[in-house]
Amino acid sequence: RPTPSSMGVRSAVLLDLVRDAPHGATTEWVCYNLIVPRTTDTRLAYVDGLDGGLVGPATCFISHAWSLTLADVVDCVTQHERMHPGTHYWFDVVCNNQHREAYDSGAQLREMFREQIRAIGALLLVGSPWDKPVVLTRAWCIWEIYSAIAVNAAIITVVPTREQAAFRVAAGRDHSTVLEAIMRVDVGAAQAGKKRTDCTSWRRCGQTSEWRASTARCGTIFGRGTATWPRACRTGRAQQS
Repeated sequence: RPTPSSMGVRSAVLLDLVRDAPHGATTEWVCYNLIVPRTTDTRLAYVDGLDGGLVGPATCFISHAWSLTLADVVDCVTQHERMHPGTHYWFDVVCNNQHREAYDSGAQLREMFREQIRAIGALLLVGSPWDKPVVLTRAWCIWEIYSAIAVNAAIITVVPTREQAAFRVAAGRDHSTVLEAIMRVDVGAAQAGKKRTDCTSWRRCGQTSEWRASTARCGTIFGRGTATWPRACRTGRAQQS
């Protein structure tokens, strides 16, 4: 039975996809209009067809929402790359086989992702919009955040460059404004995506104590991270937590 690839890609792979996609294309659009057609003949994951120099054991797992633009996601990756050159990124669109509708069940895939995060050791959160991060409203992303907490993986939050000016203004004026905006996100109402999701499995997951614990903790992970941001605002490094 298939398992998600443990291999990651260099940031150049993701930058190429941004250049090939129309302006403002979402990650979902890129998946179904670029990745799937390019891998139809082989029916393999995109990563499996790349040159070996662009691929290596993943060292950073990207947690993002498919509704965000790929450009914003890759902007966050580029910022991370400047601080951690040579990173191999685990990005679901290119590292998962997009020709398989399901592995076995949502429950099994969740466990696979948790083990991926454990092995990789670092989670990059795409914090957009900065005042209402979409990742805190998506069930898969919350599971990824919770898994990172559970396995003690490093969690790094990055805000897209285009949002940093507004973020710095808000944080510089009153840090509590930033914290309150983020904490208003109703993590407990998180939804699964419309595609490739076992909704029945997610409903069962939502009834477990593990899921309730994950939503409770994920609701504060962004807020805790912002504690270091006001000082960073003054040095132009407000994107990291």
